[in-house]
Amino acid sequence: EKYYNITLTDDAKYKKGFHAFDYLNPKAKKGGGIRIGVVGNFDSINPHILLGNSVTGISYTYDSLFTVSLDELASAYPLIAEYYYYDLANNEIIFKINSKAKWHDGRKITSNDIKYSFASLKKDGHPYYGNILANLKNVRTIGLSKIAFKLENINNKDQIYKIAQIPIISSFYYKKNKFK
Repeated sequence: EKYYNITLTDDAKYKKGFHAFDYLNPKAKKGGGIRIGVVGNFDSINPHILLGNSVTGISYTYDSLFTVSLDELASAYPLIAEYYYYDLANNEIIFKINSKAKWHDGRKITSNDIKYSFASLKKDGHPYYGNILANLKNVRTIGLSKIAFKLENINNKDQIYKIAQIPIISSFYYKKNKFK
């Protein structure tokens, strides 16, 4: 069975195929910029590591497999992923990547990017990610459009909810630049 939301309350507000969250205006004018006033400085553009002070607001430039709904207590819906399903025999949760998901330069986001993201964040990322991913036994790609996460406990919805919100980083970029 395919799932189009992850909810910790079993009471998802939005159903499969919804167009926009109720608090958004899909007809809003596109474009523009953002200015964030901060006190202080930065010495890193990587918000996913412990070292340094990252740029305020840069985390807004990253997406995840699912995104949280701001008008619900604990629900998330597809963003980079299209849906997920369980492989109970192998204790895996499998996400199908949306074929429309692309990087800023137009390259498709693939399962290799997602596998790289999880490996990098678990090994070299902020300890926060290490804690979230501690019970993640394995990540494997299924072609370029599916990614499987082997968990200690496939019934741990909180773990799945958190995994779905891990930021996805570009393996293409970090082949040329050091992650740490």
